[in-house]
Amino acid sequence: MLASSADPSGLSLARNPPGFDSTFGGISIYDAKNISPANNPDAFNPELVSSTSTTQGFGPNAVSAAVNLARVFDYYESRHQRLSIDGRGGSIVGVINVPINNAYWQNDIITFGNEDSWAHALDFAGHEMTHGIIEKSAGLIYQDQPGALNEAFADIFGESVEAFFQNGSPDWKLGSLLSKPLRDMRN
Repeated sequence: MLASSADPSGLSLARNPPGFDSTFGGISIYDAKNISPANNPDAFNPELVSSTSTTQGFGPNAVSAAVNLARVFDYYESRHQRLSIDGRGGSIVGVINVPINNAYWQNDIITFGNEDSWAHALDFAGHEMTHGIIEKSAGLIYQDQPGALNEAFADIFGESVEAFFQNGSPDWKLGSLLSKPLRDMRN
């Protein structure tokens, strides 16, 4: 689940095994194992998802989160010439299997709840990663009018990512793979 590279200075920051603070330029997926940071902060210690096999040992949420975050990275690089969230090729960190019915961006981490198909929803991976890009580039605070713009940009870019990898035109339903889409932006 991890690809590491050198940082812009040319120094390799990859470690074996990779670590949250010791890898630059990778996509790392951590498993919260159904423990909530809000309800049990002392027990919240997500583990890096890994396997000694290239064909087995990864759960579906881990695979979906890694693939979708890689697709979002590819979209931003291809369409907007932006390398990762920070614009410099920095790491992308996802946490799966948090017991919530939501996904969110906070403290440089994209979190996917497990009470619906959040990790499987490409538009939501794009939406949440866009929140990180907005934070790193525009600095819009998440309240009042700047917060509304932040959310609208995240919705639009989430749908743009989905359209880029699917049929070329957005369905304008944010969360189309969830049990019920969160928003229908056509309405």
